[in-house]
Amino acid sequence: MLDLDDNHSRLLRRTLMWAGFSIVIVFLLYRGVARMTVEATADCLERKAHVEQYLTRLAAVEGYARCVAKNEKRPAAGSGTPHPRCAYAGVWSSKRRDVEYFITLNADGTFVAEPGPGASSNAQPVTGAWTVANNKMVWAYDSGPVWPPDINPIFDERASALKLREVDGQTTELIRLPTEGALKC
Repeated sequence: MLDLDDNHSRLLRRTLMWAGFSIVIVFLLYRGVARMTVEATADCLERKAHVEQYLTRLAAVEGYARCVAKNEKRPAAGSGTPHPRCAYAGVWSSKRRDVEYFITLNADGTFVAEPGPGASSNAQPVTGAWTVANNKMVWAYDSGPVWPPDINPIFDERASALKLREVDGQTTELIRLPTEGALKC
Protein backbone atom coordinates (compact mmCIF):
# COMPACT_ATOMS: atom_id res chain seq x y z
CA MET A 1 0.00 0.00 0.00
CA LEU A 2 1.24 3.48 -0.92
CA ASP A 3 1.84 5.94 1.92
CA LEU A 4 0.65 9.44 0.93
CA ASP A 5 2.64 11.20 3.66
CA ASP A 6 5.82 9.57 2.36
CA ASN A 7 5.06 10.77 -1.20
CA HIS A 8 4.37 14.32 0.02
CA SER A 9 7.60 14.48 2.02
CA ARG A 10 9.58 13.10 -0.93
CA LEU A 11 8.00 15.69 -3.24
CA LEU A 12 8.67 18.44 -0.73
CA ARG A 13 12.34 17.39 -0.40
CA ARG A 14 12.78 17.33 -4.19
CA THR A 15 11.12 20.73 -4.56
CA LEU A 16 13.31 22.25 -1.85
CA MET A 17 16.41 20.65 -3.36
CA TRP A 18 15.66 22.07 -6.83
CA ALA A 19 14.79 25.47 -5.38
CA GLY A 20 18.07 25.54 -3.48
CA PHE A 21 19.97 24.39 -6.56
CA SER A 22 18.27 27.11 -8.64
CA ILE A 23 19.18 29.79 -6.09
CA VAL A 24 22.82 28.67 -6.13
CA ILE A 25 22.88 28.77 -9.96
CA VAL A 26 21.33 32.27 -10.06
CA PHE A 27 23.78 33.49 -7.40
CA LEU A 28 26.78 32.09 -9.29
CA LEU A 29 25.59 33.63 -12.57
CA TYR A 30 25.05 37.03 -10.89
CA ARG A 31 28.43 36.86 -9.22
CA GLY A 32 30.08 35.90 -12.49
CA VAL A 33 28.48 38.81 -14.35
CA ALA A 34 29.47 41.25 -11.58
CA ARG A 35 33.04 39.90 -11.61
CA MET A 36 33.19 40.16 -15.40
CA THR A 37 32.07 43.82 -15.17
CA VAL A 38 34.71 44.62 -12.56
CA GLU A 39 37.35 42.71 -14.51
CA ALA A 40 36.39 44.45 -17.76
CA THR A 41 36.65 47.86 -16.07
CA ALA A 42 39.96 46.97 -14.46
CA ASP A 43 41.23 45.73 -17.83
CA CYS A 44 40.10 48.96 -19.49
CA LEU A 45 41.83 51.06 -16.82
CA GLU A 46 44.95 48.90 -16.98
CA ARG A 47 45.20 49.47 -20.74
CA LYS A 48 44.61 53.19 -20.31
CA ALA A 49 47.18 53.48 -17.52
CA HIS A 50 49.97 51.21 -18.72
CA VAL A 51 49.62 49.81 -22.20
CA GLU A 52 48.33 52.57 -24.41
CA GLN A 53 50.87 55.33 -24.93
CA TYR A 54 49.36 58.77 -24.67
CA LEU A 55 50.89 61.93 -26.03
CA THR A 56 49.48 63.90 -23.10
CA ARG A 57 48.16 63.31 -19.59
CA LEU A 58 44.90 64.93 -20.77
CA ALA A 59 44.46 62.13 -23.30
CA ALA A 60 45.11 59.61 -20.49
CA VAL A 61 42.58 61.16 -18.13
CA GLU A 62 39.97 61.28 -20.90
CA GLY A 63 40.68 57.57 -21.50
CA TYR A 64 40.05 56.86 -17.80
CA ALA A 65 36.81 58.83 -18.04
CA ARG A 66 35.69 56.68 -20.98
CA CYS A 67 36.34 53.56 -18.83
CA VAL A 68 34.24 55.01 -16.01
CA ALA A 69 31.42 55.88 -18.41
CA LYS A 70 31.59 52.46 -20.09
CA ASN A 71 31.44 50.65 -16.73
CA GLU A 72 28.43 52.70 -15.64
CA LYS A 73 26.83 52.35 -19.08
CA ARG A 74 26.56 56.10 -19.51
CA PRO A 75 27.80 58.18 -22.41
CA ALA A 76 31.03 60.10 -21.90
CA ALA A 77 30.97 63.87 -22.29
CA GLY A 78 29.78 64.63 -25.79
CA SER A 79 30.61 67.34 -28.23
CA GLY A 80 28.33 70.34 -28.42
CA THR A 81 27.62 70.34 -24.68
CA PRO A 82 29.69 72.04 -21.98
CA HIS A 83 32.23 69.64 -20.55
CA PRO A 84 31.35 68.57 -16.98
CA ARG A 85 34.69 69.94 -15.77
CA CYS A 86 33.55 73.51 -16.58
CA ALA A 87 31.67 73.63 -13.27
CA TYR A 88 34.86 72.84 -11.34
CA ALA A 89 37.45 75.03 -13.10
CA GLY A 90 39.00 77.41 -10.59
CA VAL A 91 41.30 77.58 -7.60
CA TRP A 92 40.61 75.34 -4.62
CA SER A 93 42.13 74.82 -1.20
CA SER A 94 42.49 71.37 0.32
CA LYS A 95 44.09 70.01 3.48
CA ARG A 96 45.59 66.53 3.76
CA ARG A 97 47.69 65.30 6.66
CA ASP A 98 48.01 68.85 8.08
CA VAL A 99 49.36 70.18 4.78
CA GLU A 100 47.33 72.71 2.83
CA TYR A 101 47.38 72.55 -0.97
CA PHE A 102 46.23 75.15 -3.46
CA ILE A 103 44.85 73.37 -6.50
CA THR A 104 44.25 75.18 -9.76
CA LEU A 105 41.88 73.22 -12.00
CA ASN A 106 42.22 74.77 -15.43
CA ALA A 107 39.38 74.67 -17.94
CA ASP A 108 41.72 73.05 -20.48
CA GLY A 109 41.95 69.95 -18.26
CA THR A 110 45.34 70.64 -16.68
CA PHE A 111 45.94 71.13 -12.97
CA VAL A 112 48.63 72.29 -10.56
CA ALA A 113 48.53 71.39 -6.85
CA GLU A 114 50.93 73.61 -4.94
CA PRO A 115 51.88 72.77 -1.36
CA GLY A 116 51.14 75.54 1.13
CA PRO A 117 51.31 75.89 4.90
CA GLY A 118 52.50 72.75 6.68
CA ALA A 119 54.45 71.40 3.68
CA SER A 120 58.05 70.32 4.02
CA SER A 121 60.72 72.56 2.51
CA ASN A 122 61.35 70.08 -0.32
CA ALA A 123 57.66 69.66 -1.29
CA GLN A 124 57.11 70.14 -5.00
CA PRO A 125 53.99 71.08 -6.96
CA VAL A 126 52.05 68.18 -8.49
CA THR A 127 50.88 68.65 -12.09
CA GLY A 128 48.79 66.69 -14.52
CA ALA A 129 45.37 66.46 -16.11
CA TRP A 130 41.88 66.12 -14.69
CA THR A 131 38.32 65.66 -15.84
CA VAL A 132 34.91 64.78 -14.47
CA ALA A 133 33.04 61.64 -15.54
CA ASN A 134 29.73 60.50 -14.06
CA ASN A 135 30.18 62.58 -10.91
CA LYS A 136 33.74 61.34 -10.37
CA MET A 137 36.89 63.44 -10.52
CA VAL A 138 39.51 61.62 -12.60
CA TRP A 139 43.22 62.50 -12.32
CA ALA A 140 46.34 61.66 -14.33
CA TYR A 141 49.76 62.86 -13.21
CA ASP A 142 52.63 64.23 -15.26
CA SER A 143 54.95 62.09 -13.13
CA GLY A 144 53.37 58.96 -14.63
CA PRO A 145 50.49 56.54 -14.12
CA VAL A 146 49.40 55.33 -10.69
CA TRP A 147 47.60 52.11 -9.85
CA PRO A 148 44.79 51.99 -9.13
CA PRO A 149 43.91 55.04 -11.23
CA ASP A 150 42.99 58.07 -9.16
CA ILE A 151 39.21 58.23 -9.66
CA ASN A 152 37.35 59.95 -6.83
CA PRO A 153 33.56 60.09 -6.40
CA ILE A 154 32.28 63.62 -5.72
CA PHE A 155 29.80 64.01 -2.87
CA ASP A 156 28.48 66.63 -0.46
CA GLU A 157 28.77 69.23 -3.20
CA ARG A 158 27.91 72.85 -2.38
CA ALA A 159 28.40 76.12 -4.26
CA SER A 160 31.81 76.79 -2.73
CA ALA A 161 32.97 73.35 -1.59
CA LEU A 162 32.86 69.65 -2.39
CA LYS A 163 34.18 66.41 -0.98
CA LEU A 164 35.99 63.62 -2.78
CA ARG A 165 36.19 59.99 -1.71
CA GLU A 166 39.83 59.03 -2.21
CA VAL A 167 40.92 55.64 -3.56
CA ASP A 168 42.06 54.69 -0.03
CA GLY A 169 38.62 55.57 1.40
CA GLN A 170 39.64 58.87 2.99
CA THR A 171 37.72 62.08 2.38
CA THR A 172 39.24 65.22 0.89
CA GLU A 173 37.35 68.50 1.06
CA LEU A 174 38.01 71.10 -1.60
CA ILE A 175 37.03 74.71 -0.84
CA ARG A 176 36.70 77.07 -3.79
CA LEU A 177 38.79 80.22 -3.46
CA PRO A 178 37.83 83.54 -5.06
CA THR A 179 39.83 84.15 -8.24
CA GLU A 180 40.48 87.12 -10.45
CA GLY A 181 40.26 86.45 -14.13
CA ALA A 182 38.30 83.78 -15.89
CA LEU A 183 39.01 80.07 -15.64
CA LYS A 184 35.99 79.24 -17.78
CA CYS A 185 35.30 76.82 -20.57
